[in-house]
Amino acid sequence: MSPESPIPRRVRGPSWLDLRLIVGVIVIVGSVAGGLALASSSARTEPVLAVTHDVASGMVLTPGDVRVVSVRLSGLAGRYVSARSSVAGQTTNREVRAGELLPASALGRTEAATTVSIPLGADEAPKIRPGERITVWVSTKACPSATVLSAVTVQDVEASHGTSFGSSGGESVVVRVSSVDAERVIEALALAGATIRAGVLSGQGPGSAAATQLSACADGGS
Repeated sequence: MSPESPIPRRVRGPSWLDLRLIVGVIVIVGSVAGGLALASSSARTEPVLAVTHDVASGMVLTPGDVRVVSVRLSGLAGRYVSARSSVAGQTTNREVRAGELLPASALGRTEAATTVSIPLGADEAPKIRPGERITVWVSTKACPSATVLSAVTVQDVEASHGTSFGSSGGESVVVRVSSVDAERVIEALALAGATIRAGVLSGQGPGSAAATQLSACADGGS
């Protein structure tokens, strides 16, 4: 009598409901989706503002001082001023170089001040640009050099033509100063025989010496 043959186990076909298969599919789909999201995020650009020229601390910005640029910020967009924001009338509290993105932290409150225009002859100052810091002096017969304003930020520059302070080719610089300093400018401009000069400051630091008394400059000015 021959031995009984073993009864074979029934082999089950693969099931699409296999838990391991489902988990594997989910992992693969998640990895692909995450990679696509990361690639999309890194490729996305944000419209923000950049300054069009060097800007010193204390400059009140106008629309012409900034331009819109699109850059990849990778989650740092909040650190810079969005192109959807208006910066006109806001004041910078630190230096920002031409072409740099405008940091939100570089904007501060605009304090009350007086805007004055100072005419300069063609030979009395270098070419001055908005956003630069300058020191202004006055010279008369009684005093060769007296500081009128020290390390002030230029808000604007206008061409002068045939003014009493110089021939055609000069310029007038516009600055925002305290009411006391504005009176000093008026006093300096009113001095008989006065010559107004200006110099551009560069680098970091306080700049020139403190302003001096102008009363002595009037003596012998006629």
